Amino acid sequence: MNKRIILTLLVLGAIAGILAVIYYILLPVLPSPIAPQPPAPTQLPSERPFNPTPDLPKAPTTTGNVDANSPAERERQAQEALKRVALDLATRINTYSNADDFEALRQAQAIVDASYAKELDSLRQVLRQDHPSFGDSYGVTMNSLSAVINSPTPILTSTQASVSVQAQRVIESQRKPSDIQMVQINLQFTKNGTTWVVTDQSIKVVE
Repeated sequence: MNKRIILTLLVLGAIAGILAVIYYILLPVLPSPIAPQPPAPTQLPSERPFNPTPDLPKAPTTTGNVDANSPAERERQAQEALKRVALDLATRINTYSNADDFEALRQAQAIVDASYAKELDSLRQVLRQDHPSFGDSYGVTMNSLSAVINSPTPILTSTQASVSVQAQRVIESQRKPSDIQMVQINLQFTKNGTTWVVTDQSIKVVE
């Protein structure tokens, strides 16, 4: 009887040993139990990152419409139109080259009054003699930058006006380096109907 008990215990011990060996072999591939996560700490308002965007003031907006027919707006538009004309004519009248026999000066005579057209024609003849088209290249480029009206307002009802144009003049000659100058062009205008026409101009170098 004792031998049976001992034999049974030996068998049970052998089985337990086999199970233990199998457990340790399979232990690395068995899923690990999920550990409970601690609750996230409550973030106090004072601990939150600062975001300045919501606190920025909004840009003011205007809801009013400008009355295009009001005297003030019509005067403003008239002044801006005169400035644009001055900037355009200051460039066109003072940009020319012997590459086309100073054709730009001949064309400019059509956009000035008759008396000043004669002066431009005289200037063209002098330049053609000094810088013939078959000789060394020569040219002047005027880049208008800004304009200021010198005449008293209102411009809308005026027939005479004076405008100063700030510009950059570039004189290019084949035998000399380019000469870049800042100049002030004083243009005199008269109104022919609704069109401003140049009657005279003077140019001085700004130091």
